[in-house]
Amino acid sequence: MATPARVADNPPAPVSAAQPELPTLATLQEELNNPQVVEQMGRTALSTVGLTAAAEKVWLFAINSPALAPNVRKNLIEDLNEAGLSSPQNPTAADLPLIESRIALIDRLAPDALDATNAAAFQEARKRSRGPARQAAAQVGPVTKCRGAGLLRPLGVRNEITEGRSKPAPLQGTIGLPRRETPASLRRMNWFYWALFSAAFAGATAVLAKIGVEKVDSNLATAVRTSVVLVFAWGIVLATRAAGGLAEMSRRTWLFLVLSGLATGLSWLCYFRALKLGPASKVAPVDKLSVVFVLVFAALFLSEPLTWRTALGGALITAGAVVLAWR
Repeated sequence: MATPARVADNPPAPVSAAQPELPTLATLQEELNNPQVVEQMGRTALSTVGLTAAAEKVWLFAINSPALAPNVRKNLIEDLNEAGLSSPQNPTAADLPLIESRIALIDRLAPDALDATNAAAFQEARKRSRGPARQAAAQVGPVTKCRGAGLLRPLGVRNEITEGRSKPAPLQGTIGLPRRETPASLRRMNWFYWALFSAAFAGATAVLAKIGVEKVDSNLATAVRTSVVLVFAWGIVLATRAAGGLAEMSRRTWLFLVLSGLATGLSWLCYFRALKLGPASKVAPVDKLSVVFVLVFAALFLSEPLTWRTALGGALITAGAVVLAWR
C-alpha cells in the first residue's frame, strides 16, 4: 500500500500583492495648483464646514488658494449659507447650531481676509446668515441672544458645536501654540478704518522721514527705516504666533511676496531720495499717485472692474497731486 505524501510543515509563503504606486510630492503639489481640483476640494468640504476641523482646514485652503479665480473664492464663501443645511430656503431648528457655528467662523476669519474679494464675500455671507438664523430659531419658541454670534437662540437650547463639543483646532500659528484671538474692538473695525489709520501713519511717516533724512544719505536712511520695520513686523508675527504659516506658503506665494518686497524697497529708495531733494508737502501728494497706478494695475492684472466712479476718483487724485505739487 502506497504511503501518502507528507505535507510540508511550513506552508508556502503567500505571493505578495503588488504595492500601489504612491504619488510623488511633485505630483501632489501640481494637483494642489490645479484650479479644478482645489475648487472640488473646497466644494466637498463646504457641506461640513462648521462641524469638523478637517473640513474647515480644506475649505480654508481653497478660499485662500491663489490658484482659484476671485469669483470662485467668492462663491465658496457666500455658499456657507446654503451648503449642508437641510433646506437653505426654509432652515429648521436642527440647522441652528450649524448656522451659529458658521457665523462665528466668519467673524473669526473676516478681519484676516486674503484680499478685498474675500473680505466682501465674508461680509455678504454674514449679512445673508441673519435671516436663516432667525427662521431656524423661531421654529423652537422664545429666543434669547446667543453668546458670541449676536443671533437669537431658543431659550434653553445649547449650541454644542460652538460651546465645547467640537471646537475646531487652531489652523494657523506655531505648532502646539494656538493662535491668539484678535480683540473684539479690532474685529469690529472694517477695512475703511484700517485704511484711514494707514493714511494717518503714512502722513506722519512723511514728516518724520523728512526731518530724519536732512543730514544723512537717503539710502542709509532707507536702510535704517527698513530695519525698524523688519523688527517690528516680525515682532507682530511672533506675538500673534502666525509664523507657522510659513510652512504652508506655496512657491507662487513666495515669488510674488519677494517681488512685492523688491518693489517696496525700490519705492522707499525713491521716496527718501525725493524727500532729500524736495519739500514733504509736495513729495507726499505725488507719492500718493500710487493709488492711480494700483487702480490701473488691478484692472489689467487682477481683472478688477474699472468703473466710471473708479476712473473719476483716479482723475481727481491725479488732479489733486498736480495742484499740490505745482510751484
